[in-house]
Amino acid sequence: MVAPLATPEGGLALQAPAKAQILRAGLWPAREQVPDEDDDDVAASEFSLDTEDGIEGRVRWDGFGEREVAERIGRSKKGSAPGPDGVTWEALRMIMRGWVGFVPVLRKVFNACLEFGHHPKVLKKATTVILRKPGKADYRIPGAYRPIALLNVMGKLLEALIAARILTLAERHKLISDNHYGGRPHRATEDALIRIQQFIKDNHRRGRQVLAVSADVSGAYNGVIGSVSVKDMRKAGWPEPVIEWARSFMQDRTTSLRLGDYTSAQD
Repeated sequence: MVAPLATPEGGLALQAPAKAQILRAGLWPAREQVPDEDDDDVAASEFSLDTEDGIEGRVRWDGFGEREVAERIGRSKKGSAPGPDGVTWEALRMIMRGWVGFVPVLRKVFNACLEFGHHPKVLKKATTVILRKPGKADYRIPGAYRPIALLNVMGKLLEALIAARILTLAERHKLISDNHYGGRPHRATEDALIRIQQFIKDNHRRGRQVLAVSADVSGAYNGVIGSVSVKDMRKAGWPEPVIEWARSFMQDRTTSLRLGDYTSAQD
C-alpha cells in the first residue's frame, strides 16, 4: 500500500497515476548522460565465432549445453511471481517435462543471443511492484519504498546461465580481486571479517593504527555506466560477442509500476 505522496508543489498525490509518476522520478532520477568511452585504445579480443565449438577470446566461451539449460530450469524458485508476460517457472518445467524438443530449442535460441550479441527487447521489460520499507518515519517520500522488478522468466533463465558462466570463467582466469568476497563460491561474509580482523591484529602488533572506512552506495546497480562496463570487459579479454550481448542487455530497458490494481505504461 502506497500512502499519499508529497508533490514538488507541496501538495499530496492521492491517485495511483500521480503516485506512479512521483515514484518513478524519485526512485530512478534522471542522470547526466555520460558519453561513450573511447574504445580505440582497447583492442577487441580475437575470437572464432561458433556456438557449437565455443567463442574464442583470451577467455574462451563455449556454447550452452542442453543439460546446462535443463538443470538451470530445474533449480528455479517455485512460487516466484512472473514478469509482464505472466509465464511462471512452473510453466517452463511443465513444458520441459512434456516436450522433449523444448530444451534443445532454448539452447539454440540462447546460444544465438550470444552469437549475435543481442538481448531480445521483450526480455528487457519488467513490472515493478512497490513495497514499504519498514520503520520509516515518513511514507510520503519515494525513498520510503523499495521497488521490486518482476522480469519475464525466459529472460531470467538466460541471465542466470550467463551469470553462472561469467562467474565460473572469472574465477578460473583470476579476473576478480582476491579482496572481493561478495557473490563468490566458497566465500562468505565471515571470511571477509576474519581477514579484516587478522589485518588489524597484525598491524597492532607492529604498533600501527588502523582506520576502517565503509561506504554504502545508493542505487549501485542503477548507477552502472554501460560504456565503462563494456570497456572493462574488453580489457579483461571477454569475447566480443559476449561483450556486445552485455551492451545490449543494459540498453533500452523499460518497466511499468504496479500500485494495487493500477499498472502504469511501460517506460
